[in-house]
Amino acid sequence: RCFAAARSSRGTSSRAEYLDTSLYVDVRARLPWLVGLMLVQSLSGVIVEIFSSLISDHIVLTAFLTMLVGGGGNASGQTIADLVQRLRTGEVSPADFGSVLAREASIGAILGLTVGACAFPRVSLLSKHAGLVDAVAVSRC
Repeated sequence: RCFAAARSSRGTSSRAEYLDTSLYVDVRARLPWLVGLMLVQSLSGVIVEIFSSLISDHIVLTAFLTMLVGGGGNASGQTIADLVQRLRTGEVSPADFGSVLAREASIGAILGLTVGACAFPRVSLLSKHAGLVDAVAVSRC
């Protein structure tokens, strides 16, 4: 929406229009979203601090933080891209918020369980320092 809002004031979007748009306009449209996302992502630092004693007891978990964070980012990116396309085509509308939220929560739970089941053997078999507790902990995230 932020990109569409910035471009909608200039009329129809085309390749020439995109290339002729000042950098300031595009930066102004994107920057608030990036700063907001940075602030929300700072919560992961708070979560790491909350679980610092668990992490220090199971230091091998730090080897999998990038896998966990990357997986979460990829999953949310897919969801957003899919829903933006569906909104654009009219397949869903803001009035469908409750139904879409319930459906996406269900999809997220199924995908989380499935990816978690894949993460368990990955951690337990491919990490020489991970024990059973570590493999279960990483696969549950």
